[in-house]
Amino acid sequence: MAALVKVNSLEAYALLDTGSTAILISHDFARVAKLKVFQLENPIPLQLGTVGSRSMINFGARSHVELGTVSDDDAYLDVVNIDRYDMIVGILFLRKHGFILDFDQDILSRRGVKVPTLTSGQEDLMLAKKQALQVCAPIAPGGRTVRATH
Repeated sequence: MAALVKVNSLEAYALLDTGSTAILISHDFARVAKLKVFQLENPIPLQLGTVGSRSMINFGARSHVELGTVSDDDAYLDVVNIDRYDMIVGILFLRKHGFILDFDQDILSRRGVKVPTLTSGQEDLMLAKKQALQVCAPIAPGGRTVRATH
């Protein structure tokens, strides 16, 4: 299930992931949202459920995050390489704020109030828009091409 989540007043295309315990945000979105990103003293392993899928979380940020009627003024976000989404909202945030995911009806709600989610067609449009916004920038020093999003 996916939704639009406001991070520092900008809408992020977010996956609601009950299998994740973290809130993750992409480096690109953190830059566009002008988040104050800081390096972690002790990097944290990021382990997915597949063999060989290890990475490290080296950066974090704190930001205002809004999902539905929830407004969290000091949410901690891990800044990582995310491909398809701008962010991933894990179960701890959803549980902390009392969200209910009804996969049978494809509904996200909180205290009886429905929170808009994206249909599969809307998700396809979001992905197409994200891909269309990726533009090649001029060659950076060192001869590598810089790719920018948003």
